[in-house]
Amino acid sequence: MYITYGTYTFDLGEATFVRFETRMKYSPRGCRELAVKRVRIEGELLGCDEYEIKNKIAQMEDAFAYNGRDLVLWHTNNTHTKHALWSNAADTVIPPRVRFLTYPSGAPEEHVTKRAFVIEAETVLYAPDGKLTGGDNFANSSFVYWQEEIIRYGTGDPAIAVQATQDGVVFQTIYPATPVKFIQRGKAVGLEGYWLIYPWQALIPYAELDPTQTIWKPGSAKRVGKNLFYYPFEWSFTFYKTGYAEVFPRSV
Repeated sequence: MYITYGTYTFDLGEATFVRFETRMKYSPRGCRELAVKRVRIEGELLGCDEYEIKNKIAQMEDAFAYNGRDLVLWHTNNTHTKHALWSNAADTVIPPRVRFLTYPSGAPEEHVTKRAFVIEAETVLYAPDGKLTGGDNFANSSFVYWQEEIIRYGTGDPAIAVQATQDGVVFQTIYPATPVKFIQRGKAVGLEGYWLIYPWQALIPYAELDPTQTIWKPGSAKRVGKNLFYYPFEWSFTFYKTGYAEVFPRSV
């Protein structure tokens, strides 16, 4: 078996995949979002003399000085294995990138007939739970964050007037109930599009909603590699109700 990085090929027996791992990234809600595939290569460049070793080191360093190339473990019949980091796969978010290239040994024969090395590279893939809606930014999409709160101004108790008389203070009910102001606001973040199923719902009937105080605020998505993710959407409703009312935010 042999390993290639772009157009560069390790000689047979010089390099080995000693570790190939996939680590998942989950949202605080427990939904899988991305996967990081990471590979570790260890080996020895072999040569007859220091000049051959010097040339091999230069060729390897020139190849791994660039990111975004396919890193593949091949069978000897020139068919690729499952152990590969592809630069242009459909689910690639961040193409292969070199994390480090190091020479761990300082043995006397190093630079003379061999040179030990270690390389680590990784790629980031789009790996959500299930199939999500794509393309349209205003499509319903799985969301990774949700928060909502209710702010209440007033108690709704009767309006009382205080009047002084020769017999003392008299409390007089002017109105049986007073208006209460509510502000319902929150934020949701969709993984691949704005989440619009829940936010556009006021918890008090629209007849009592103040349309001049309704806020609809989609924000720009975050770029991760070559893709856009994490679409923030904020909302705020202001409404009034006469008398006491219990209104609680939604948890979804």
